Amino acid sequence: EFRVDAVHFAICFWYHRAIAPHESSISATSVHQYAHQLIHRDIGLALEYYIVAALVMGGSTHRKGKLLKELLTESHEYGVLLGSGSAVSDGGALSRFFPDRASRLEILESIAQECASDAQFEEAVELFMVAEQPVQALNLLNNRIAEAIDSSSMDLDSDPAMAALCSRAESAAAEIHTRDEISEMEKETYRQLQFIRKIIYRSRRGDSPGVLEVLWDLSFIPTDRQRVQPCVNSLRGAHPAVIGLIQPVLLAGGEALTRLNKPEQLHVLVSFAAAIPDRISQHAYQKLSEYQTYLG
Repeated sequence: EFRVDAVHFAICFWYHRAIAPHESSISATSVHQYAHQLIHRDIGLALEYYIVAALVMGGSTHRKGKLLKELLTESHEYGVLLGSGSAVSDGGALSRFFPDRASRLEILESIAQECASDAQFEEAVELFMVAEQPVQALNLLNNRIAEAIDSSSMDLDSDPAMAALCSRAESAAAEIHTRDEISEMEKETYRQLQFIRKIIYRSRRGDSPGVLEVLWDLSFIPTDRQRVQPCVNSLRGAHPAVIGLIQPVLLAGGEALTRLNKPEQLHVLVSFAAAIPDRISQHAYQKLSEYQTYLG
């Protein structure tokens, strides 16, 4: 008990400059540990000590973000710490230490980045939105949607988890008001992922006409031989979330074209696949070639 009090008094003396840094045995670790034990006892007091811990560690935005991420994700006291959930709000305990809008936006973005780095997806998306960074939120959502499409055999048309991801992505896209290259790419990526989702879902159902109805909505899928190289170039500039799904898209397209007896369009698709050997496996290319051989 006395050792805890000693840490408390040492922190107070250091914070109020009653002792010089070189005269104090206070360490960042001791302040951090002291703050951490308060998380589930007094979140407001814990926040004060987390801020002090960040100052002892140098006070950089990165350091504050790293520590405050821990405080938020362990306490789950988002309402207390962030107030109404808007960076421009005067509410929330954070506003005591980051009184102006710009500083709140900066620290919230830093916390969101820390969450993203630690694969805390839900927290990162919400914090990017609160920090008024919808482009970064949409980037995370696009990657998660692509992972869900690629790794699951679920009903891509009606699965609740997929529907929730898409709803959040649409909300993020609606908040993007800039028209720079990165913003436009994220919005276009979301649109392309919706086409890909439909293609793969319809292919699983054996709906070949439905696959072809959407296939050429993807700008990087060639419609004729003259478009093969331009489409290869277009794919190189696509979002990684989209590039990672090119193989199942080509296999779905190849199967649909075979079933509907469209040899010329299948030949174009196989030529495109041959031009991107680093994006499609040998087994997948062999399957496409077998479709072509079947149609003659």
